Amino acid sequence: KTEFNGETLWTKTRGCDEHDGALSVVQTSDGGYVWTGYLDISTFNQDLWVLKTDSDGNTQWSKTYGGTFNNVGRSINKNSDGSLIIAGEYYSEVTNTRDVWLLNVDPDISDVERDDNEQIPETIVLKQNYPNPFNPSTTIEFGIPESQFVILAVYNLLGEQVGLLVNENLSTGSYRVRWDANNFPSGIYIYKLITGELSL
Repeated sequence: KTEFNGETLWTKTRGCDEHDGALSVVQTSDGGYVWTGYLDISTFNQDLWVLKTDSDGNTQWSKTYGGTFNNVGRSINKNSDGSLIIAGEYYSEVTNTRDVWLLNVDPDISDVERDDNEQIPETIVLKQNYPNPFNPSTTIEFGIPESQFVILAVYNLLGEQVGLLVNENLSTGSYRVRWDANNFPSGIYIYKLITGELSL
């Protein structure tokens, strides 16, 4: 973000180990920003990426959409009701072609559900997913003793990231998130929780 004369106010970078990009950005009513583009999940697998920040560029939530191969968000804009409209490309496995993709999302969306019935954990907690084994979805629970930026990612046995379930700032508490593996082959998957310098 810059001043009107081009002087830098702040700069942020986001992304994983592969090639990621942002292609369009819009300011939201709370003074923050939402941008869309693409996130490389693994080799030849690119998801449409939407990321929401506050006015200082700090991530509030991050979400990916797509199945296999390349999916990209090209343009994002606001609707009169406050929701976001995204235009991009969707790869269809059925026809082996790219289709036009129009996606309408809530700017306050998050797949992470807070469990207020659970006590605040004294240490960072990552629980066994359930059901296990599962088909096609499973739930992962975790807890954090203090507010911080949290990443929860899923990997295959080759070490390739195949899912990014959480990538946002969360307040103290216990949480659950569901992973839908409908677009992935049967097999063994590993999930990792990263908070600050700790990785579980």
